[in-house]
Amino acid sequence: MKKATHAEYKETLDMAATLGRLMEHQLGIAKGKDLPSEEEIAAAFDQIKDLPKFLPFFTIVFIPVPGITEMYILLAYSIERLSGESIRLLPSNFSKMVKGK
Repeated sequence: MKKATHAEYKETLDMAATLGRLMEHQLGIAKGKDLPSEEEIAAAFDQIKDLPKFLPFFTIVFIPVPGITEMYILLAYSIERLSGESIRLLPSNFSKMVKGK
């Protein structure tokens, strides 16, 4: 779980940097900086979609009840499987961790 949390943290930092460069370019204050690539922009928007999934997860993590984090992950994964992956409740890296990828 530590690796998945670190990966989400890194993706969020990359997202902020990419969107910052894009915003600087749009505002005309990006002196000498390159415009982010289409892949970087797409990855940033994918990470934005992960942020609302992250908030309930971290709320659950800090509740001092033993096993609640594991129960939340199991419940969220079960809902994702039963919905045929049309409902996504876990951040992408946590979903990969649970699936063993």
